[in-house]
Amino acid sequence: MTIRKQIILLASFIIMIPLFCLAFILIHNYTKSEQRFIINDYKEIRKYNTEELSPEEWDELKQTIKLLPPNVQTLVISNDDKIIFSSIPEYEFSSSLTKHETWEFINNTSNQYFYQFTSVKINNKFYTFISRMSREKQPLKRGQIIFFQFQVFLFCIICICILLIILIAKSIFKSITFLQEKTELIANGDLSAKIEINKNQSANEITSISENLEKMRLSLLEAQNRKNRFIMGISHDLRTPVAIIKGYTEALSDGIITETQEIKQSLQLINSKTSQLEEMIDTLINYTKLNSSKIRDKMKIQSITDFFTSFIKEISIMGSLYNRKIITNNNLNEQIQLLFDEQLINRALENLFSNAIRYTNNNDTITVNLYKQDNSIFFEMIDTGCGMTKDEINNIFDLFYRGTNSRLEKGMGIGLSVVKNIISSHEWNIDVESEKNKGSKFTIIIPLKTNN
Repeated sequence: MTIRKQIILLASFIIMIPLFCLAFILIHNYTKSEQRFIINDYKEIRKYNTEELSPEEWDELKQTIKLLPPNVQTLVISNDDKIIFSSIPEYEFSSSLTKHETWEFINNTSNQYFYQFTSVKINNKFYTFISRMSREKQPLKRGQIIFFQFQVFLFCIICICILLIILIAKSIFKSITFLQEKTELIANGDLSAKIEINKNQSANEITSISENLEKMRLSLLEAQNRKNRFIMGISHDLRTPVAIIKGYTEALSDGIITETQEIKQSLQLINSKTSQLEEMIDTLINYTKLNSSKIRDKMKIQSITDFFTSFIKEISIMGSLYNRKIITNNNLNEQIQLLFDEQLINRALENLFSNAIRYTNNNDTITVNLYKQDNSIFFEMIDTGCGMTKDEINNIFDLFYRGTNSRLEKGMGIGLSVVKNIISSHEWNIDVESEKNKGSKFTIIIPLKTNN
């Protein structure tokens, strides 16, 4: 159950409790109300009375009768022995009842009822109130039984409401407390604690937040690992030229190298390593720029068909210069307009082609396939070179990663990471398949619905 539904359910029960209580009070008051047994409107009663009472006097009489309990029967007699009100079945309105008859009636029924006499003065007139209550314990009437059952039902409803409120609140607070503890760990830099999600728990906003938080933790952990690899990689690649420059400058400063020719060669080596450092720094700066959101600002809608056709022609010419056999299959026959940066995509494809040239030998084959399928454009570059192992495939797009075959080559291990960033910035996909000593296949997948 979602938190929204839980809160709505909780609020509903919170609202229902006072409503049920209010209904209980109203029903209780009605059941116990003297309105159910006191005199009706004075105009109706005056039809059966010769006693002329004003409306004010009838109101005062009514208020007096209201003070009596509901199970008490009442007889109101005026000074001239007239009955002006009666809830005793034996006597009716407008009849007469002398004191002797009254005592005789009470004496005959005293074994059944308790009697009480009260004298009330209304507008300088005295009235005798005779009240009686049965000596026997009265069995519960049907209405009283129903009312009692309703009270029990209402009590059960209130208990259920309280129980549901406690359970829902406990579930919500438990989930919130769990998230609070995990977010505090992440905020403090501890990314090792996995956010466990109870599989038996029904899906709701809390479980969704937990899943997203776990994805965020994994992303942060991967970013942290990439940062560490970045620092280790750049430290390793920069250390060698820096050490050479430092060694030769110290040798020159200490006078170890004194020959003119040796000094000239040392300065040339220092200059070469300085240029290498400058090139490496420029490469890092350019790579950093690829991670900027400004890339999309430079994109424009243009023909992807013309772009690929031009690129395929270029590599066909370049392949012959490197003694590689280039096979092209361009099956993209329709003009398709897409949003992309031509310079960046060209750079990514050139990196792939350069790697294909680098890791193949003379007379090896490089095949390029271009076609449309399932509302996507597929660009494949397949070589018959040295290939890669499964472990290398999993890491080739990592920054500064250099596979077994590339460690003897010049470079920093940034090329394929650049390719990955360029492709991802266009919201395209890149996939790789390879087998050791049999070659590699890079596939760029361009979903048309993303850019149309």
